[in-house]
Amino acid sequence: MLNKLKLVTRYLRDESRRLKILYFTVLFSRKRKKNKSNIDLSSVKKVALLRYDGKLGDAIMMCSLIDIIEKNSPDIELTLFSSSTLVNEWVKKISEKVKIIECEHKKKLSPEFFNKFSNYFDVAVELKHSLDLKDIKILRSLNPKINIGYAKSSMFDIVIPEGFKSSKDRQIKAASIILGKDVVSTRIPPPKIDKDFDFIKFERKTIAFNLFGANKYRSFSFDSAVKLINNWLAEWPDEKIILIPVPGKMEFLAKLESIFSNKNVFLPKQDPSLDLSLFILSKCDLCFTPDTSVVHMASALNTPTLAIYHDNIANYEGWKPLSDNSRTVFYKEMANEVDRGYVSDFDWHQLVLAKNDMKI
Repeated sequence: MLNKLKLVTRYLRDESRRLKILYFTVLFSRKRKKNKSNIDLSSVKKVALLRYDGKLGDAIMMCSLIDIIEKNSPDIELTLFSSSTLVNEWVKKISEKVKIIECEHKKKLSPEFFNKFSNYFDVAVELKHSLDLKDIKILRSLNPKINIGYAKSSMFDIVIPEGFKSSKDRQIKAASIILGKDVVSTRIPPPKIDKDFDFIKFERKTIAFNLFGANKYRSFSFDSAVKLINNWLAEWPDEKIILIPVPGKMEFLAKLESIFSNKNVFLPKQDPSLDLSLFILSKCDLCFTPDTSVVHMASALNTPTLAIYHDNIANYEGWKPLSDNSRTVFYKEMANEVDRGYVSDFDWHQLVLAKNDMKI
C-alpha cells in the first residue's frame, strides 16, 4: 500500500511539473518565433554561459567551448553566470579572460535577477539535457538575441540535435555554431595545477579513491567503504590507496583511515581543496570514483579512471569518462519499482575484471 501511495504521489508531482513546463515552453516559444527566421551569427561579440546550478562536471565540459572560442575568436566576450566558488576556480584555471558574474544557487535564484541583462547578449548557451520551469523563466528574462540549446526545438533559436549525446560534443558543436565553422577538439582543456603537495608520496602504484557522489544513493556508506577497501587490498595488496579529501567528510575519512592504519591507506592531512584534488589526480596511477565531477576532473588530466555509474545508459553517454584508459562498472538505478539502488550494489567481480583489463 505504501509503495502504491509513493508511486501515485510521484506521478502527480511529475505531471504537475510537466504541465507547468509545457505552458511556459509554449509561451516562451511564441516570443522567440520571430528570431528563427532572422538568425545572424556573423557579428557575435557577447556570449552568456549559464552555470548557476553550481555543477562542476558541467562546467568542466563547458570549458571545451571556452577554450575553442578563445583560441579561434578571442574578441568574443564570454560571460559566465555561476553560483559556485569551485566552478569559478576551475574556469579561472582554464581562462583568465572569462567574465564571471556570481549569483545565488539556482534553488534560491530569482529569474528577475537576469532582467538587468535583458537584450545585452548576442548569444546565450544552455545545453542541459532537460530544462525545468526556472531555467525557462531565466532564459526569458535574459532575452538574448539568439539562444542555443539542446533537443528542445520549440524553446531555442538554434538546436543541437539529440545525436550529440556527449556533453563535451554538445559544447564543441555550440562553439562551432558561434564561430560559423566546424571545429575539432579531442581533449577537455587541462587546468593549471598551481600547488605542489610534496608530502604526499607516490612511491608505489597509487589509487586515488573518491567515495562520494551527489547524493546518498551515489555515495558509499561507512560500512560499504570498509568492505570496498578490504576487498581492494585483498585483490591488489601492493597498491596504495589515497583517500581524496572532501569537504564535510573529513571525520568519515579519518575514521576510515584509522581502521586500515597498518595497511596501504592514506588520508592527506590537509584541508580539502580543488588544488589538492588536482594534484592527487595528476600523480596517481588510477582514479576510482562514483562521482561525475571527479570523473571529469580526471578526464581533463587524462588520468586512468575506473568509474561506478547507475545503469541509465542515456545519462552515461552524456557524462562517461573521457580519459584514454577508462572503464565503467554499472549498478541498478532502481532496486525495485519504488526504491533507488545504491552505488555500493555494484558487482565486485565485474569491477575486478574491468580493473585488470585496464592493465594499470
